[in-house]
Amino acid sequence: MTVEPTWLQNLTAPLYREECVGVAGRILPEKNFSPPRWISLADRDATAPLAIFNPDREAGPLNTSPYGANMAFQKRVFEKYGGFRTDLGPLPGSGNPQKNEDSEFGQRLLAAGEMLRYEPSAVVYHAMPPHRVRKEYFLAWWFDKSRADIQTYGMPVDARWFVAHIPLQLFRRIAVWTLRWLVTFEPSRRFSSKLKVWLYAGQILECHRQSPKSKRS
Repeated sequence: MTVEPTWLQNLTAPLYREECVGVAGRILPEKNFSPPRWISLADRDATAPLAIFNPDREAGPLNTSPYGANMAFQKRVFEKYGGFRTDLGPLPGSGNPQKNEDSEFGQRLLAAGEMLRYEPSAVVYHAMPPHRVRKEYFLAWWFDKSRADIQTYGMPVDARWFVAHIPLQLFRRIAVWTLRWLVTFEPSRRFSSKLKVWLYAGQILECHRQSPKSKRS
């Protein structure tokens, strides 16, 4: 991973001015990266496994959680709200999805009414090793990420009907995206639909694991 010469100064300047409690910078792929045809750099869901964070907007308030590869916070927010959750993130040998410790912290601050800021001039170039630019990696990443989302935030708040403690809407969504995956021919749109199938499959699995019957067994 490399950074622009002014990265640290631009990332931390809003914190010194006390404009906000946290800052997110721009994350771009390394300069020699050429994406395969099945990745659309305009699709945030498709690029999330590569840690690309590049909102098409000017500097200003941020209403989504920063990415861990390029963010900074004032020390006092850790003292006030606690640190990153230790049941999330990398847990070797645990069998749990290794995601969300950074995004959960950002969402915790936003939910408390704290101000976060996007600073596009603080640029990080993220490494793109070959093993990450593979379809298998993307599918596994989104499968684990969707499981981690259920662990972090619980079942979908709009869920009303359940089958075996799994929201019925998840079965509907996986059916819709499976059909789109099968009938779409443009490479990036087709793979984006396939990612959604793996995403909802992960949610279904985690909802089942979180069910009372599964926990008892």
